[in-house]
Amino acid sequence: MIQGILAIDCWEDSRLDKFYQQLDKHIDFSEIQSIVVANYETALDSSDVSLYNTLETYSWDTFCPTMLLPILREARRRKPSKWLQSKVDSHSFLLLDMASLNKHLEECVPHITNWLIIGGSWKQCTHWRPINVYALQSLPKNFYIADWSIYNEHNPDWLATTHDIENDDINWQPHNDYYVLEKHDSTR
Repeated sequence: MIQGILAIDCWEDSRLDKFYQQLDKHIDFSEIQSIVVANYETALDSSDVSLYNTLETYSWDTFCPTMLLPILREARRRKPSKWLQSKVDSHSFLLLDMASLNKHLEECVPHITNWLIIGGSWKQCTHWRPINVYALQSLPKNFYIADWSIYNEHNPDWLATTHDIENDDINWQPHNDYYVLEKHDSTR
């Protein structure tokens, strides 16, 4: 069912070790066809496969400022998690705003309709980064979360809870073992 991963702010931080172990228990990465990495404040590092793939696809043969300028604007010094780096492959891309995500979803992976959001932190990053759950509501894709797919730095063990999701100001509908993001009708 889940075909793609949207990873928001998956950093190298020992406090997230339990969270990454939890993801390994629940995600079969052999079934994942694409990973979109939305790690803000990331260091520009040529060993980052998702950054390399974005440059290769959207820069070297055809210059595409829509895809590249957000990376330059958001670059800082943070390191992506080693866990995430071990999962990315040739189908992983670093995308940091809704325009670049829309372009990528439409042109490179239109066949992927079911995306699992992983990372965090719940609310400040999942809801307020340039790629966020409010903006995702208007896309013609399905975005899912689970209490094990999101971390919350305000909880003692840094793990999100069902309570966090069910008390969100966004309506998440239970769907099998996940919660699916309710679509926002922009015509209202």
